[in-house]
Amino acid sequence: MMLKVPYGQDPYNVIGQYIQNHITAIEDMIAVIQVNEVIMNELYMVDMNADGYFYWKSDWWEGEEKVALLDYFPVSEAERMGWTPCSERLPEHGGRYLISVLDGINRRTTVAPYLPRCKAWAMNGRMAYWKVIAWMPLPEPYREEEQDG
Repeated sequence: MMLKVPYGQDPYNVIGQYIQNHITAIEDMIAVIQVNEVIMNELYMVDMNADGYFYWKSDWWEGEEKVALLDYFPVSEAERMGWTPCSERLPEHGGRYLISVLDGINRRTTVAPYLPRCKAWAMNGRMAYWKVIAWMPLPEPYREEEQDG
């Protein structure tokens, strides 16, 4: 475990500051977060235009959970797995995927659920207008037992 968030502190800020203090390049990160016993991948957006220089893509903290940062890595590292253009094919199964989108003129990377019945990405708000151009499965979450050796 890299970082355990002390009870009562804001995990968004604690984990965000930790990642910000340990990264060497300005790029988006995939953070492997454990909330209670559930391990998940969350996108940590590094954005020089945003207040505070970073923000989280999703809301995963309600205030009472045990939260820990298990691992993090740059999106570019995940991208080495290879993108699948949406023009070639869409995912066969529902779930959360790393996606590349156009938000008008900018290319962004984010995480979104895919709904196979609708053959659509579940995005709302301003994201509903983004065009998904490629996707890839999220990397496997960190598993502590695999690291021991």
